[in-house]
Amino acid sequence: MLPYPLALRPPLVCRFALYTLLRHLHDYQEEAAAHSHAGAKAARTVGPLELLSRSGGGEAAGEPAAAGEHGGGPGGGGGGKGLARGMGQYIGRCEIVNAAGNLERVYFRMPDYCLLLTELSKRELLWDVDRETPGKRLQELFERSDELTREMVHQQRLARSPAWQLVMRHKPVADNLVLVLAVAQNCVIVLRHSWTPNESEHLDRLVLCENVANYTMGTLQLCACVLVFCIYTIDRAPLRVWRGFRQATGRGADEILSMPLSRWHASWFLILLYYAMADAQLALLACLSFASVLGLLVSPLWFSVHLLDIVNKSTDLQNVFKAVTLNGRSIAMTALFGATIIYLFAVVGYASAAEVFVLGNYPDEDVPMCTSLFSCFLNALNEGLRSGDIGSFMEPATEADVGGYAFRFAYQLSFWAIVITVLLNIIFGAMRRAGVAG
Repeated sequence: MLPYPLALRPPLVCRFALYTLLRHLHDYQEEAAAHSHAGAKAARTVGPLELLSRSGGGEAAGEPAAAGEHGGGPGGGGGGKGLARGMGQYIGRCEIVNAAGNLERVYFRMPDYCLLLTELSKRELLWDVDRETPGKRLQELFERSDELTREMVHQQRLARSPAWQLVMRHKPVADNLVLVLAVAQNCVIVLRHSWTPNESEHLDRLVLCENVANYTMGTLQLCACVLVFCIYTIDRAPLRVWRGFRQATGRGADEILSMPLSRWHASWFLILLYYAMADAQLALLACLSFASVLGLLVSPLWFSVHLLDIVNKSTDLQNVFKAVTLNGRSIAMTALFGATIIYLFAVVGYASAAEVFVLGNYPDEDVPMCTSLFSCFLNALNEGLRSGDIGSFMEPATEADVGGYAFRFAYQLSFWAIVITVLLNIIFGAMRRAGVAG
């Protein structure tokens, strides 16, 4: 296959058609060789794609490759090998059963923006999909196809902007700077509030150095947080807000944005605001930016909030939180059931022997802990769970009080067996299963 002269260069569509045909022949040749018993011993033949790479694939020496819509493009410079690599990533393949019941291989060209799906979206799709119900994974993939397509088109539009490309080149620096500055600032804070020089002159110098360090690093921290917040707001937040809006109303973004504002319902604005505020990542970045302002204007102690950025840097922590939140409903219902059981114990204690629930305060008078049903419930929830024994704030029974001793024995032992041993193990077991399932 000889290179095409520059004047006879086929258009990009014809190149894709030619490459798809060669790809099909190459796969057919490999499949035939794999099923042949003599395939391993037969002389090696040159495959169609290898022939394309050797010949140059129509690429003239020194000619620039055709640029794709998002800057990379399927032209792929570097001769035939570059063409094979460039076009290969845009050619998809699937196998279907045709009308005759035979397995048929279908090749198709993928749009350029299909390579722009972010790693975060891939990870979210991996975690959010139902992997327990057979056939549900493929169904949910098709249900989210419109949303994923919208994201990739959005990424393609952003990638065309030179300003956005400049900002994205500096995004890793800003991301890492937030946590690095947070660690450095908190080291300064710990040093300042843990050590006081004996001489006042040294103390003045220490305070001056602290103020300069806090102002310098705080200004950089504010710039980094605002930059990361703006990038997320433009890059990810609109897609997540419209996703929640579609789940709540059943209407897509295209349908809503095509309507005039006069036809919008008032509830739609509230729904959009709710999902914007419910985005945990957006809320965290907004809190970090606000904490930077407070750290510069109010107190440097506000810079301790930026240590929470470790969640954004650790994939393991993100997976843990994701596993818990995916099963948050079952965990919350189990915890609510536990609170109900403790409330029943508080009702029994308040109705039967409210006077025995006291907290020792020697040498002062004992503090009553069950003066009302509400206080009895709160103290049972607090003291009973923290100490693991509801009898920790109950007066011991005397030898003569046989009925009181029997009540305390049954009450305290049942609380330990039901709440501490069984119920807490159920809650923690649900959380462990959530982590394993994630």
